[in-house]
Amino acid sequence: MTLESAARWIRLLSLCGLGFAVACESDLTGPGPGRPKFVLLTPGTVSQVSAGGHHSCAVRTNGTVACWGDDYDGEVTPPAGAFTQVSAGGFAHTCGLRTDGTVDCWGNNAEGQATSPAGTFSQVSAGYVHTCGLKTDGTLACWGDNYFGQATPPTGAFTEVSAGYELSCGLKADSTLACWGRNSFGGATPPTGTFSQVSAGVYYGCGLKTDGTVACWGLNDSGQATPPAGTFTQVSAGMTTLAASGPTASSPVGARTGRARRRPPQARSPK
Repeated sequence: MTLESAARWIRLLSLCGLGFAVACESDLTGPGPGRPKFVLLTPGTVSQVSAGGHHSCAVRTNGTVACWGDDYDGEVTPPAGAFTQVSAGGFAHTCGLRTDGTVDCWGNNAEGQATSPAGTFSQVSAGYVHTCGLKTDGTLACWGDNYFGQATPPTGAFTEVSAGYELSCGLKADSTLACWGRNSFGGATPPTGTFSQVSAGVYYGCGLKTDGTVACWGLNDSGQATPPAGTFTQVSAGMTTLAASGPTASSPVGARTGRARRRPPQARSPK
């Protein structure tokens, strides 16, 4: 069966209600360096999913991880074993929380973002070229690119952490927010108030307030920091401004990773 005919069958099965959770016609190629990976997940077999900049991953109900998309650095080739959570990064790495509480990462490791520290965690978040994790004692640990301090979390107790692009945000034990790293456009200056969830994106962040409404702050060139009215149960800030037409490997990140593709919207300026 050719790839074209396989794609037609997938679309037909989806229309009949017999399709799969993941079936992207543009990804109908074999896995390998620089080539997208195509994965089929049957409905009802996924417990959690995470979308990164150019790849996505899911935790199956049996605890194994499946990833698809760009596999240039092995970011969609997860290790064996059982996981409870997975986080696909914005550039080219992925991290997962194993059932024993340890963190395992794979993919690009140019800045050490895929070299997780020892210890037990309750949550992990893969950012653009750094990673943060919530330890079981409530403190935070971050690793990887720290050019703007995005991998230097504040002290204190937290209940959630989110690693974005050159910044990170966390939900403190008192339900207030704290962000650190690059503060361009006010992306690391969250509003006051109480929140139940936070998500850091590219120079902006969004949080779910305890009253169910959403508040966002920072870069708003595409309206990404202007949420709609109403009440919500969850929020996620994506890598919405990343573009292949951005700066090249002459920027600090590009020079260190050795890759000119998938550049952020602008080159880094001095701190």
